[in-house]
Amino acid sequence: ASDSEELQAEIRNSKELLASIGSATHEFSIKDLIMKIVSKKSPGIGILGVSISHSQNRQYQITVRGISKNRELLKMFAENLREEKEFIGVELPISNFARISNIDFSITLKTNI
Repeated sequence: ASDSEELQAEIRNSKELLASIGSATHEFSIKDLIMKIVSKKSPGIGILGVSISHSQNRQYQITVRGISKNRELLKMFAENLREEKEFIGVELPISNFARISNIDFSITLKTNI
């Protein structure tokens, strides 16, 4: 595909995501999901960013980036997220545990809302 076709496809996908987020029920659900993620962190976990992408099968992928004071806090944060029924998948790559402290992390969550 040409760069122009790829750009047009990306614009279409962005418009679809914005349309779905813009509806009152999805907007409320996404806000609730982000608040739920934030509520599961403990002191020592800092969230630097949250990104959301939408797939064709009404599933959302949420990527949470942040920094953890240590491995144990990061592991506990991921376990707390796994306990939530809204998240059908929680991926915390083992590479996130390479450092002992001040760990930059990325957790990927999947949900159907």
